[in-house]
Amino acid sequence: MRAVRLDDASVAKILDALDAACTPGAQERRRHARYRYRTRGCVVHMQQPQDCSAIAYLVPTRDISTSGLSFLHSNYVHLGTPCLAELLTKDGQQRRVLGNVVRCRLISGTLHEVGVRFIEDVSTDDFTNAGRHSMLFGGDADQATRPFRLTLDQLGCDVRWAAGDDAILAAAAEAPPEIIMLDADAPPVDAECTTATLRASGFAGMVVVCGRELKAPQRKAYVLAGADRCLGNPPGRTSIYALLMALRHSPISPRKNGLGADPRAVAAYLDHLLVRLHDAELALPAGLWDWLTACAADIKARGASYGYPSISELGAQFEVALDDAHTRRNIGPILATLWDRCLRARLGLRSIAP
Repeated sequence: MRAVRLDDASVAKILDALDAACTPGAQERRRHARYRYRTRGCVVHMQQPQDCSAIAYLVPTRDISTSGLSFLHSNYVHLGTPCLAELLTKDGQQRRVLGNVVRCRLISGTLHEVGVRFIEDVSTDDFTNAGRHSMLFGGDADQATRPFRLTLDQLGCDVRWAAGDDAILAAAAEAPPEIIMLDADAPPVDAECTTATLRASGFAGMVVVCGRELKAPQRKAYVLAGADRCLGNPPGRTSIYALLMALRHSPISPRKNGLGADPRAVAAYLDHLLVRLHDAELALPAGLWDWLTACAADIKARGASYGYPSISELGAQFEVALDDAHTRRNIGPILATLWDRCLRARLGLRSIAP
């Protein structure tokens, strides 16, 4: 497989220059809006007139629209050349899209920007966010892996980095982000103390703690301190995507009946539910079916009492899915939906808190 021989910094500099050179109003005049779509691992297959067969190239992409894609290539590509692009969706799935080269312009030396028009339109929502999400990452920026940085960029995260508790708190106070991600493995960061201080200061966004081997007691401590999610380190694309989807969807407020009318009781319930869901993540691969059945029954019984009937309904689905090995394949999607409802419920509760 052939590749563009440029490091990440050089590619970013070139793409930034291309974006900055766009004339004012150019986006509005286009038939389809273009969205930032930067990946280093996009494979495209092309067979130019002089080639005996299709050749695979690993290319850095620039942007995507409903009807096409642009990327950097180390040589000139003839117009009309068929192209098969292996695109990566936001949730980490690979999708093959056919198109033809309609533009190839020289950047410098042998480097060109290639434009491909798809044979069939795609949904840009599958590949990138129209809007960007603000994120503060508490940890050592130098320790963040390249794939993790690229994932955050492709998923639409504008990331600031802060090392140490004081730096994290100062950065959050200066410009509160939508989501704060704390590296529990970084020595300068006390994730539990920092989370508690953030909540005490009134931070209403999402807090996520990342650690390589977080045990159940640690996860519970982080949740009770105010964290919304505990993930592996580095967190996977699917997990980050789920967090961003919860942010993009509307927060959920409890129904004002019974215990749902008491914000403190609802907050305690959501803490309990988050701890349960984190424990379920550990119990599922261990095959602790009796514990999971009791967990599902608890979710079914308590959700509606605290103003969240949809959570009770999901608890009932969870309970049914645990009945036998055949239906257990449905547990993953049910848990994913429970996580979404719980995160949005917490965001909704904080939005109305005094």
